[in-house]
Amino acid sequence: MENSKERPIENLKIKYDGNVYDKIVYFSISNWDGNERVSFTNKTNNNSSTNVNCKFSEIEIIKK
Repeated sequence: MENSKERPIENLKIKYDGNVYDKIVYFSISNWDGNERVSFTNKTNNNSSTNVNCKFSEIEIIKK
């Protein structure tokens, strides 16, 4: 069994829909359809992760 070597992006916290995500291993912003969209993955442990796709205006980036 291979262990994942993904590490959270340092000093990045995102607040979305009342939750704060601070173990983000993937983050992307696009403007493909004229709307700024954000995708990110928060990995809570080796067996669980949360993928979020939303409008950029729906998130708050928190500085540590």
